[in-house]
Amino acid sequence: MKIKQIKLYIVELPCTDPTGGYTYGGGTFFKQDTVIAEVVCDNGLVGWGEHTTIGGTYVASCWKTT
Repeated sequence: MKIKQIKLYIVELPCTDPTGGYTYGGGTFFKQDTVIAEVVCDNGLVGWGEHTTIGGTYVASCWKTT
């Protein structure tokens, strides 16, 4: 199995509280960018990964819960 293709998608994630935003690193923002990676292998297997600028600890105010 070998990697055949890697696709990167930039996605804008809005905060769930648009009135207050989120304060982080000395500023306030109301949305953040994240990168979604799709890895396609020559045998048809597909994997997905994600990176966000906030890091590994997701903040509740920026994620919609179901």
